[in-house]
Amino acid sequence: MRAQLRLRTASAVVIASIAYLYFVAPTFAGTLTITSGPTFTPASAFTNNTITGQVVHNPPGITGDVAKLTGTATVVSSNSSSAKVEISGNYTANPGDLISAAYSFTIDSNFSRPVSYTVEGSATVLGSPANFNKTDTVLPGLHHYKGTVQLPISFPFPASGTFTSSFTLNFGSSAAMAPDSSDATESLVLRIQQADVQLAPTAAANAPACRALNISTRLAVATGTNVLIGGFIITGNDPKKVIIRGIGPSLTGVGATLTDPTLELHQGNTTLVTNDDWKLKSDGTSQQAEVEATTIPPKNDSESAIVVTLNPGNYTAVLAGKNGGTGIGLVEVYDLAQGANAQLANISTRGLVQSGNDVMIGGFILGPNSADVSAVVVRALGPSLSSFGIANPLPDPTIELHDKDGALIALNDNWKDCPNKQTIIDNGLAPTNDKESALLAIPAPGNYTAIVRDANDVTGVATVEAYNLQ
Repeated sequence: MRAQLRLRTASAVVIASIAYLYFVAPTFAGTLTITSGPTFTPASAFTNNTITGQVVHNPPGITGDVAKLTGTATVVSSNSSSAKVEISGNYTANPGDLISAAYSFTIDSNFSRPVSYTVEGSATVLGSPANFNKTDTVLPGLHHYKGTVQLPISFPFPASGTFTSSFTLNFGSSAAMAPDSSDATESLVLRIQQADVQLAPTAAANAPACRALNISTRLAVATGTNVLIGGFIITGNDPKKVIIRGIGPSLTGVGATLTDPTLELHQGNTTLVTNDDWKLKSDGTSQQAEVEATTIPPKNDSESAIVVTLNPGNYTAVLAGKNGGTGIGLVEVYDLAQGANAQLANISTRGLVQSGNDVMIGGFILGPNSADVSAVVVRALGPSLSSFGIANPLPDPTIELHDKDGALIALNDNWKDCPNKQTIIDNGLAPTNDKESALLAIPAPGNYTAIVRDANDVTGVATVEAYNLQ
């Protein structure tokens, strides 16, 4: 008996910083074992290849064995019109088991044309083939694709055999492309977040998209209209418990900090809560135990914190220095109710952008670690703020997106130069001024930082915004 899963993609198997091929065996399910692979055909199509295959016995949360493919690579057009990575092995199925697949991957393609991909598989059951098949299209640029497929029947009795699973990316259906053709410089990067082939009584399912667990902005806080003004949106149906922190003295290595930060939380023109020193509420009663129960109290008694449960809606947190104090400060919002049907959808922070350590730095944490990727648009606005009565807007904002290690993921100066500008337009997030910046990223769970400065290193008021598109 032979089971085969094949994922064909018009985007060369660039398998991923987190490419997983799972053969999962929950309770009473059969098992799968890798005996060969991964192999690459043609090998010349793969560069920077670090893909590995292994079998993990009873990983956390899973009963049975998991055949896992991990790694990253870049696939380029070569003498062949397709490229494939393949693993194979053995399986043993129990009655009631079925074969299904759940996949999720991002592709950054610089091919000038769309390419189709097919997810297909087959197994012989009672002497007859059973198949699943799903076809879609990969578009040029950076995009995320996901889905599920499964055989229409389950195994009626114990069975065993071999399996083969492969990812095939087709560069074109015409004649093979020679390296010196116009397509020779075309390449794509495919990162697989989930590629689960499951032999189990239940069908494989897509992992939920990651969401913002923390949003923050660091800036040199001045006075008047140049305090740090952070807006955030809670979407969904449930109330969301959050902690909002105003940090200053405990920041290190950033220059002169805000010595005594204060916080105000507003909804529209209504002030909901204020705080000066985090251990006390504005009425003088203690909130130390409540803040410490979040496990993330501020480190300095002069810093501020507000623990509050908010209905879905738009909110503004204002960070300022007590008695007109100035210095570098940080405003941040943490999700304390991750199970609620609500999420932190975006942050939009306005303040005075200077140079050196006094640029604007927006951060967000996506999670949990087991989640799928989430598409994010990050923007830096300056010139268009003048239409809202903001004096001295930053004339030419730029934006950079970095991961937790400081590695640059993407950057943009003028948003119309962004290779994924159409996706930004389609989501209604196109800036109104050509000198403003925007970029699209599809990051995995983790910590990210967006840095806003002026292209000519001048000073002005700007906003940094991060939108979760999921």
